[in-house]
Amino acid sequence: MDIKSFDGVKYVAEDGSWLMIRGSGTEPILRVYAESKSMKKARELISIGVKFTKIVYF
Repeated sequence: MDIKSFDGVKYVAEDGSWLMIRGSGTEPILRVYAESKSMKKARELISIGVKFTKIVYF
């Protein structure tokens, strides 16, 4: 896993799928993005990202 920090935090898995969490530039919210070869995996990554933001934020 590779972790990159720039306009947020991006976690890149060995299979190339990724999860990014960043603050909105226009609203007081966190945004969660993901990309994967399958929709199922992308949804799983989004779910993990949302859970992570709740742990960190609240």
